[in-house]
Amino acid sequence: MGEEIERLSKVRGIGESIARLPSACLENLNCAEEIREAKESALASSIDQIRGKDYDKLVKDIDDIQNKSKRAYVRLYEKVGEDVGSHFLN
Repeated sequence: MGEEIERLSKVRGIGESIARLPSACLENLNCAEEIREAKESALASSIDQIRGKDYDKLVKDIDDIQNKSKRAYVRLYEKVGEDVGSHFLN
């Protein structure tokens, strides 16, 4: 509990220190935040452009292959089940 109170006191102290900064410093803090947001936005946009139609086609092809594999396994299990069932009948 004492550690938590100490941590909260430090956080309050940081907030008070920021409030005492000249406005030019706060503008720099805001600019840094805006720069970070611009970089994140540019990265997301670049990734979307890279993906494009080829990425969508690749994802569709992978989904198709997975579905074919699932159907093949189901048919295999059905065949094995029929073989096992017929052996019990004989």
